[in-house]
Amino acid sequence: MNITLGQYIDGDSFLHNMDSRVKFILIVILIIALFLFNIYLSLFAYTILTIILIYISKIPLNSVIKSIKPLYWILLLTLLTNPFFHEGKIIFSYSIISVTEEGILIGITMTVRLLLLIILSSLLTFTTKTIVLADAIEDLLKPLKYFKINPHTIAMIVSLGLRFVPTTIKEFEQIVKAQKSRGMDFDDGNLIKKIKNFIPIIFPLILLTFKRAEELSLAMEARCYTENKIRTRRKKLKMTVIDYKAVLFVFLFILTLIILQSCI
Repeated sequence: MNITLGQYIDGDSFLHNMDSRVKFILIVILIIALFLFNIYLSLFAYTILTIILIYISKIPLNSVIKSIKPLYWILLLTLLTNPFFHEGKIIFSYSIISVTEEGILIGITMTVRLLLLIILSSLLTFTTKTIVLADAIEDLLKPLKYFKINPHTIAMIVSLGLRFVPTTIKEFEQIVKAQKSRGMDFDDGNLIKKIKNFIPIIFPLILLTFKRAEELSLAMEARCYTENKIRTRRKKLKMTVIDYKAVLFVFLFILTLIILQSCI
């Protein structure tokens, strides 16, 4: 298993050089709009846009594929179940089970949307350092101070969560290799047996996760970390020309889709 979720890939592309706050907001807007437009032309436009973003980000295609692999079963489940749960023109029927044309189209549409969501989210983490993303989230959540909620705490939780993902995955792989070296076969037997085979992995993984959390807590205490202190940053976030260009492009992109949807 080789997963790139939550990992930053160093580079000097258009996306890498964008203000992380702008990048975060624009990707969130694109993802929300992705599920609001209900014309097939919008999916085609989003697919082209995603391909362009992958190209200009200079992220290896192999890394993008690896980011999809852990969630392929969700895509497959979405594609295969939708045809059975939507009314419409029946193209196949057996007993109480019916497959409809509308269900197939909805299944394909939802699968493509989820696929694009995964890729767009991955591009955010691929092109943004964890600490920079945490700073962006902290800045965007500053209005929460009026409700006596510390945005730095939320940003720190997100940052630590993203940092833990690759570490946890690496430890999972090491435990799996250790169990396989002892003769464990994870593909042997029926579904129940396969689930039971993973028990010797889950418990050590949980213990290692708690150990990591405790070590991190002690390290933060040793450095006198307190959540209410005002902290300086090595690099201040600042919008540049490329950020304004990106905002304008996304605005025109969504405006075009709105016009097309109103006309069709």
